[in-house]
Formats: sequence, C-alpha cells, structure tokens
Amino acid sequence: MHPTKEPLVPMVDLKAVYKRMETELRQAVVAAAEGGIYFHGENVRHLEDELAADVGTTYAITCANATDALTLALMSLDIKPLDEVIAPSICSTRIAEAARCLSINVIFADIDPKSFNIDPKDAEAKVTPRTRAIIPSHLFGRMANMDAVLDVAQRHNLFVIEDAAQSFGAQQSVRGARRMAGSVGIIGCTSFSPTQNLACMGNGGALFTNSYDVAKRIRTNRETAGLDSHLDELQAAILRIKLRHLDEMLSRRRSAALAYRKALANNDFYVLPEFADGHSFNKFTLRVNYGCRDDVRKFLSQRGIASEVNCSPVHPLPAAIKAADEVLSIPLHSEISPDTVARVSLALNDWHIGANHA
Repeated sequence: MHPTKEPLVPMVDLKAVYKRMETELRQAVVAAAEGGIYFHGENVRHLEDELAADVGTTYAITCANATDALTLALMSLDIKPLDEVIAPSICSTRIAEAARCLSINVIFADIDPKSFNIDPKDAEAKVTPRTRAIIPSHLFGRMANMDAVLDVAQRHNLFVIEDAAQSFGAQQSVRGARRMAGSVGIIGCTSFSPTQNLACMGNGGALFTNSYDVAKRIRTNRETAGLDSHLDELQAAILRIKLRHLDEMLSRRRSAALAYRKALANNDFYVLPEFADGHSFNKFTLRVNYGCRDDVRKFLSQRGIASEVNCSPVHPLPAAIKAADEVLSIPLHSEISPDTVARVSLALNDWHIGANHA
C-alpha cells in the first residue's frame, strides 16, 4: 500500500483548539502580560475560585504540574516514608514519581478490563497494615468505580486521592449524588498539560479538597517544602477562558465518540469503549481482537492516521498485560470534524487480516 496523499490526521489538533477561542485567548494573554504581575496575581486567585465551583469542592489550589499535585497530596496527608499507597497497574508514572520523592511504597492493583481503571477487589486484596491511601486514576476520561473504592477505603481507614488528570469534567453518581472527577476523595489532583480536557499552553496542575485543614497544609507545603510549585498568571488567564468553554468542548468530544461507536459497531475486530455515565472522552481507546493491534496501527499509519498505545503497565498484572497488548487510541479532540471521524472509521473498517500487506 502506498502512503496516503491526504492530510495527516493527528491525535490532537492544538491549533484548531486555539483558533476556536483565538480572540478571547489573545485578549486574556495580553491583559495578563500588561498587568505586570506574573505570579500570585488576580488570574490565579480567580481561577482557583472558578475551578472549585466547577468541580464542586470548597477549595482548589493550583500548582506547577500534576506530579507536584500528587506530591503535595501525599505530603499534606502526612503519609510517611515506607508507608504504602495502592495505585492501578496502568496509570501515569507521576504517581510512582511522587511517591518515590517521599520514599513511599506504591503497591499496584490490577485493572478492570472494561474501564481500564483500578479493580477495587484487587485493590482491597493488596491492603496491608502499612497501607495509608488508595489512588484511583480516572483513565481516558472515565471515572473509576468510586462507590466501590470508597467502600474499600472506609473498611480499611484509608485516604482516597484521585488522579483525575485525564478526566477533568467527567462525572459519576457516587453515593446517590452527582460528583465530578476530583471531588470524591479527600484530595483530587489534575493536570492542565496541553492534551488534557482543560489545558493550558504549558504545564499546570491543581488539587481539590473540601477540608480547610488539608487545603491549608497544601498551601503551606507548596511554599515551604522546596517545591515552589506555582501556576503562573499567563497560564491561569488561558485556563480561565478555556474553563468557560469546557462544557461545549466536552459535548463535542462525546459527539465524536458516539459517531465512532456508531461507525464501528458491527466490526468484531474491535471492542469499543463503553459510553459510561459521565465519560468525558479524553481519549477514544478501543481494544483490537485476535492479536492484530500492531497491524492495525501500521495500516492506519499508511492511511495518514495517527494512533497511540496509552496503556503500558507500570507493574505487570494479568488484566493490565492483556490490555497493553490490545488497546489502541485513535484521534479524538474537541475540534475533530465529522469528516475526519468518518475517515478514521472507514480506515478501521477497511482493515482486515493481511490488509497492511496489500
């Protein structure tokens, strides 16, 4: 097969995201620059209030990135060196990085094969007398089963720290009430890196909590623990604009995901992600059956379509290993057009065993 002459289809089109809000973003950045205060200014203060209101927590505290957010969370709950925290075997390496900085041991639990999130039963099996917290990562835009996670935490007197970096704006019914990702545990952490649902033009992160004491400790540690972890005014100005557009951006993501599901519904080579309640579709991640994932990737590349494998186990466990061999993320972002979704879907449906050798 000869390489396509059609325009390449990227996983995320950051230029298109910018163009939709160009006028507002330019005005916000210029105003922040002309204000002459680049840290600890009004944009950061207003953003923290707006984030807390959006997520539904009493406090939001911004920081430099998601790794710092997790580090600050562990520090502020007074989790000690050699204590243990439980995390899913497929998660961001930032959990391990944050724990390693504090000499905390991470014990990995397997994943639920349908959601790719932590398996609460396996997490409970990993609890020891040294366990202090459980850290569910809400992967690909879908929240973990938080009712079950809370049950495990309550039975064993554990903190729950949410890693909501990939799922800002996702929501779920928890204990009979609608809750946003990051609002369920004692602390929620998120990232604002450029490919996230709510993204700045660089690095950024935030923590969420309803506890005055925890919020106070986070702010104190942010200043005094050697991190000096702050979000700058320019990034805060950008995030304030994008936060105002978040609902419509998530709606467009969900519409694209529905279109993919409809177009691929009758192809038994693929297991499609469930359209779970409150899914924010940071990624559209399917499974490829029959051991054909890498062949499908090659075929898509020949068609000029990007794809990614976003499921490398941090620790090898059965469901995580199987997922790592099968998963494939295809292009999805708030600005993806129906024509592009149709093109990607057509390529996936055109693929068959041996197609990449044609």
